[in-house]
Amino acid sequence: MKIGKVIAGDIGASKIRVGLVNNQGEVLKRVEEKTPQTTGQAIVEKVIELIKRVDSASKAEAIGLGIAGLVDCHRGIVEHSPNLPLSNFDFVKPIQNCFRINTFIDNDANVSAIGEKVFGSAKKVDNFILLTLGTGIGGAAFINGQIYRGSHGFASEFGHMTVLINGPYCTCGNDGDLEAVASGTALTSMARQVMGSDKITAPMVSQNAKQGDEIAINLLAELGELLGVGIANLINIFDPELVILNGGLSAIGDMLIEPARNKAYNRVLFKNRPLVPIIKGALAEDAGIIGAAALALENVHTT
Repeated sequence: MKIGKVIAGDIGASKIRVGLVNNQGEVLKRVEEKTPQTTGQAIVEKVIELIKRVDSASKAEAIGLGIAGLVDCHRGIVEHSPNLPLSNFDFVKPIQNCFRINTFIDNDANVSAIGEKVFGSAKKVDNFILLTLGTGIGGAAFINGQIYRGSHGFASEFGHMTVLINGPYCTCGNDGDLEAVASGTALTSMARQVMGSDKITAPMVSQNAKQGDEIAINLLAELGELLGVGIANLINIFDPELVILNGGLSAIGDMLIEPARNKAYNRVLFKNRPLVPIIKGALAEDAGIIGAAALALENVHTT
């Protein structure tokens, strides 16, 4: 019997989005609130509250969740999250106990990649890289048609590869990693330093750039070039067919993505290699929710 609807949750450092999604990847209903910053328990309670709001009639047959952090997807435990108060935290059990339906969880970037593979830009692609660009930077890799999780389930933390020695510090404690120089947090920090105001935010920079502000345009270009350095590294390592950019920052579009493309293409080894497309994902801001739905659908069919 084909499953009908599932609940899907996208749990990020800044916001939680929960939706009711059908088996075609269509989001039928969604709610969104800020992510609690106090405790893991507070985050779980907020997720439960949002699930009840989108599925008050208990129509869903499973729950899929994507969360920013290192996730043991088999045990439902978030081992660590640089941007959330979670450490060795059992995220699935309280939710599954509350709703009495199968609940699955994975890293948010893995979930986005699964969504793009099942419903989005990578339907016909077996080898691709995905970067989620938001408050931080997440990563995922599909190799030979399968999500790659590594030996311990912690693979593809591309946001924490070093691209600038002695650069800005990241919340993980390292300096100069990709997240520290090319995320939404990095854009906010750069803009505040250049513009001399602590009220500037990444969305404000984006809006100013769209209105032709040269300082904002240059900031996005600088961020894009640093992002491109990281992408070039990933192309050299994985030789993918495609690189997909998702997350809120990707919505900026070509003012960010074009400088990233140019820098990546200039830095890859062997310039005569086949050109690897670097694109904004088809699922855009819904990648997290639709990917979490795909995770649930995929697992329900195999359990």
